[in-house]
Amino acid sequence: MEIRFCIESLISKSNSRIIILALLLISGIESNPGPKVTRQTTLETPMEKDLKELIAALSSKMDDWGSKLESRLSGIELGMQKFDTRVQQLESSLELTASAVEVNVKKIRELESRVSFMEMKNREKNLIFYGMEGNGSENPDESRAKIKSLIKDKLQISDEIVISRCRRLSKKDKAPMLVEVPEYSERIKIFKNSFKLRDLKIFVSKDYSPSTREQRRLLIPKWKEFLNKGITAKLRDYKLIVNGTVYRVLNGKITTKEGAEL
Repeated sequence: MEIRFCIESLISKSNSRIIILALLLISGIESNPGPKVTRQTTLETPMEKDLKELIAALSSKMDDWGSKLESRLSGIELGMQKFDTRVQQLESSLELTASAVEVNVKKIRELESRVSFMEMKNREKNLIFYGMEGNGSENPDESRAKIKSLIKDKLQISDEIVISRCRRLSKKDKAPMLVEVPEYSERIKIFKNSFKLRDLKIFVSKDYSPSTREQRRLLIPKWKEFLNKGITAKLRDYKLIVNGTVYRVLNGKITTKEGAEL
């Protein structure tokens, strides 16, 4: 009776849950044993399934992109190799072209030198008289008579000088007169006595080509400079000779054949 009283007393005090728990612990019974089953894999939720599918799709896409990128890079590398080969070919071609240009320039200079020499040979029989009275309106016979009188009376050359032709180079007053004297010895006689014409302000010169006249224009100041310093210097046609060294004008500069500048 006492035990029953105690149980009722506990139940009346709302401690039924404590009693049940104590009984369970005493008897070793599980709280909710249910059916005995083996452990199974947890089922995927729809979201997890979609996420896995998305990851798989992205992975496949990345693999595809990687393959295409690798192929593209291989193509670029091949293109670069072809470009390098082409550049090397062009460099080689440019070297050959530069060499060919250098050879051609040398040939052109040699041809120009030959043409200049031939032109000088054609002009070597000619003398130019500057400062002679008269103009281009006079006829060749009048010009010839004036030159013969000048040679005989002013240059005091008694020998007969053969003059093949004689003419004015322009119609200006006191225009230069071109006189052709075939004999070299007779031209030398005229040059040797030309100093006698200085008081008359008449000067005698060879018939130089335009290119030679331009070269002499650059050489004459240097020639005079050396003479004023007492240095031995000679001006011969388009060459300036200083102490045995020959200088010419090349590309506007006075240099030796080896390229040493004056």
